[in-house]
Amino acid sequence: AGGTCVVYVTGAQLSAAGTDAMTLGSYDWSAAAKYAGRGVVTIDGPTALVEGAGVLNLGQRTNNFVAVMNVKNGGVLSTGAIRKNDYSSQYKVSFPDTSKIGAYLNFDGGTFRARANGNVFEVTRATQKITKTTVYAGGATIDANGYSVNVNLPLEKPDGYGVASITIPANASL
Repeated sequence: AGGTCVVYVTGAQLSAAGTDAMTLGSYDWSAAAKYAGRGVVTIDGPTALVEGAGVLNLGQRTNNFVAVMNVKNGGVLSTGAIRKNDYSSQYKVSFPDTSKIGAYLNFDGGTFRARANGNVFEVTRATQKITKTTVYAGGATIDANGYSVNVNLPLEKPDGYGVASITIPANASL
């Protein structure tokens, strides 16, 4: 069913095991097109950490869902990759318009810390592309963490704002 989930991590660590680091908007097989929803996770502060070895799934629904991940003020998101998931190709069934799924990643002084080699954004299908990754005035740090990583989607400035900085270590690439 539809609904809202808000998680605010500050001064703590949230860890996940398994193939998915975290999923916002898990699909409800009984109510595909009927219900909208929203999931928001904020990682705020230098001791705030959300981590998992697998993939962060934003907007893993089929219709009318918005997923937002905010990483700010020294907070760290540590995962293997990030993607928007839509289920339609995965289960080879026809679902409602997956273009109505919003998947947003926002940085304002936060860090993405890699947990695997490869692309930061997993995009094996066009429908898995994150809607928008925004870097606010506090900047974004891409910590390769000893891995070889590639930022393969645009890091965009917020509408009406400028970007102060994006730190890319020597072993990472844009």
